[in-house]
Amino acid sequence: MAKNINISDLSFDGIKNNIKKYMENDKVFKDYNFEGSALSSILDILSYNTYYNSYYMNMIANESFLDTARIRENVVSKAKLLGYTPRSNKSASALVAVTFKIIRKNRQERDYQYNTLRIDRQLAFSTSIDNESFVFVPKVSRSITRSRSAAEPDGSRAHYYTINDLELFQGQQVEEKFVVDINNPNQKFTLSNEAVDTNTIRVLVQASADDDIVTEFQLATDTTQLSDISKTYFLQESKDMKYEIFFGDGVLGDEVENGNIITVRYITTKGANGNGITGRLTAIALPKGVIVDTENVQIIGESYGGADREDIESIKFFAPRTFESQNRAVTARDYKAIVPQIYPEVDTMNVWGGEDNDPPAYGSVYMSIKPNTGLILSTKEKQYILNQLKSNYSVLTLSPQIVDPDYLKLKITTNVKYNDEATLLDESALKESVRQNIISYNNKFLNEFNNYFRYSQFLATIDKTDDSVTNNITEILMINEKTPVYNGIASYTYNFNNAIRPKSLYSNAFTIAGSSAPHYIEDDGLGGLRIYTLTPLFARKYNNVLGGTINYGTGKVVLNDIQITGIIGSTVLGLVAEPESNDIFPVRNQIIFIDYDELDIVMMPDTDEFNENYDISSQRVVVTRSLRTTYNTSQASITNIISDTTT
Repeated sequence: MAKNINISDLSFDGIKNNIKKYMENDKVFKDYNFEGSALSSILDILSYNTYYNSYYMNMIANESFLDTARIRENVVSKAKLLGYTPRSNKSASALVAVTFKIIRKNRQERDYQYNTLRIDRQLAFSTSIDNESFVFVPKVSRSITRSRSAAEPDGSRAHYYTINDLELFQGQQVEEKFVVDINNPNQKFTLSNEAVDTNTIRVLVQASADDDIVTEFQLATDTTQLSDISKTYFLQESKDMKYEIFFGDGVLGDEVENGNIITVRYITTKGANGNGITGRLTAIALPKGVIVDTENVQIIGESYGGADREDIESIKFFAPRTFESQNRAVTARDYKAIVPQIYPEVDTMNVWGGEDNDPPAYGSVYMSIKPNTGLILSTKEKQYILNQLKSNYSVLTLSPQIVDPDYLKLKITTNVKYNDEATLLDESALKESVRQNIISYNNKFLNEFNNYFRYSQFLATIDKTDDSVTNNITEILMINEKTPVYNGIASYTYNFNNAIRPKSLYSNAFTIAGSSAPHYIEDDGLGGLRIYTLTPLFARKYNNVLGGTINYGTGKVVLNDIQITGIIGSTVLGLVAEPESNDIFPVRNQIIFIDYDELDIVMMPDTDEFNENYDISSQRVVVTRSLRTTYNTSQASITNIISDTTT
């Protein structure tokens, strides 16, 4: 009888067949019919049992490692070994200007008693967006100095307190109390709300109900700095995505004693849903005797910075990288791990050293961040990130800087040839399929830092749209845009960061001081920029004073001092240029993406009419079409000579 059994096949049928082959080698079961006997049912049970056990053991093995675990509780447990606590919901912030009013009716009270007004989270504002209510409370307690006072008609006196930078958090304050019971070994201090913003937690410890002394414990962030009397607490995610607070053991941090009363205050928030809120706020809770004197409490700008709790994939990505950085921002990898923890709304970011900047700035580290909503960070968001980095993470010798992303748009014109007899789709449906494939390519391969455009890959994407597509002829142009300083004299620098083909650069139309005529920019093919207008006969009339330079090798374009008064049909001054190579690469803070408004798809059916216009000797076909885009500002019939590489 064979002593070995094949265990490489763990499918049900494979397990059953391997057991049968094992038993067939036993003389006892020689010539035994395994399929037509009760033994077949026993083999089924054995096979199922083996199959279930193999699946179960495989799942156990997967859940034992951070990379392969799929259950959140297991992922959090592995991250805990790296000293990583998953991010909770994060409250959105908003800034308001508001005036408060207190009326003094008791004439025996003195004015000096009203010199300041203290504002804390007893104050609450509210607004409603799409039938969803959002509450805002002060971020920190503030003392406001009285700005003025005035007599009221009834003889009382009104005191006014104005604050122009009251920072609010989106959310509501919650308070929970726990009583320490050392006789309960299973006691845990678990917060009851999943929507807690852990950055707002305050832990207060009172010896007993009879003791008036309350001590605030701080979150422990560095265990090397702890002693047996450190008033600190620890935080971890527990079951059901709730957070648990625990205390030191008398060696690493002070321990709580039996009967101590623990008060935990925190904000529950709606996370990312609280972003982008603008408009008027209504006061729904005020300290006793306080009135909001401001008729309309308006959010300055919009709320920002809110984020939802960290998902499993994010925990897997950031836990080992945060452990690697040890909460110290030194290398580029450190910043890429730390900044998303400070500002969770990061969609994509890039970091480079000052030595790689243009111009070099030694001792600095540069970051460019694209947020989840919008194209650039607001000034407040940048300042918040920099303040957090400088105070908690950056080393003294490095100065972090944030620069806005520089978006390089691609203007694409593609002529798609297809066999109309090889598809059930009509031309419009096939054209839409091509467009959706291009959008998918943009979302998958572009629109992030360090993602480059591969021309051959893009052509293949179009060709794979449908079996009926035979080939495509595609032209790529680059667009770089700047918002001008209206009515002010300024110079403008455009960094394409890719070599430009001479005599290919042009712009959209704009007006300048002293003239209402549309002006345009072109390059002269020799490294200079020329600005011109069009005569009634469409001849170009060049301006001999204004101009600039272009470096065809680096793609750097400088428009000399000019006073722009308006942009025709747009709000930005854009330059369009043809790259020397159709493979386009981003540099530093540059992001490449396809501009759908400048996407022109022309379907070319493989018909007799098409073939009659096809010259096999020159491999050229004449196509006449009309189009209107931002950078083709007039409606016109455009005749293009298009090279076709197929025969």
